[in-house]
Amino acid sequence: MRTVTSIKPSKTGRKLRIELSDGGYFYADADGEAAKLLAEGDEIDDEALVRWRAHGGLTAEEAAALALGRRARSEKELRGKLADKGFTPDEADRALDRMRELGFLDDRALAEEIVAACAAENRSRRAALEALRRRGIE
Repeated sequence: MRTVTSIKPSKTGRKLRIELSDGGYFYADADGEAAKLLAEGDEIDDEALVRWRAHGGLTAEEAAALALGRRARSEKELRGKLADKGFTPDEADRALDRMRELGFLDDRALAEEIVAACAAENRSRRAALEALRRRGIE
């Protein structure tokens, strides 16, 4: 069990440096879950520490929104991105459901966008189908 000894903003202010009693530390998003839930003196067990470090203090929904903010993704791509960050399938399912509810995740709209881009570049039907397949859209 480790204790949070200090929480300081990073130089950019977008992250928090969370220092621990064993001399270790990790960074978490200043607007994420860690900023809201952790305080100096709180104890963190090994399992929680692994999760905080893997996720950067973000919830699955926050990580999904950030990933979609960078570029449009298919459901399959976003599910893989969340899995790579260590979120469980249940956490990913809830995050994908929320992104769909908000209109941020729509495979049909993404497919239409990909097909239109291929058509604008005079690419073949086969090339468009391959582009869809690569993005995980069947």
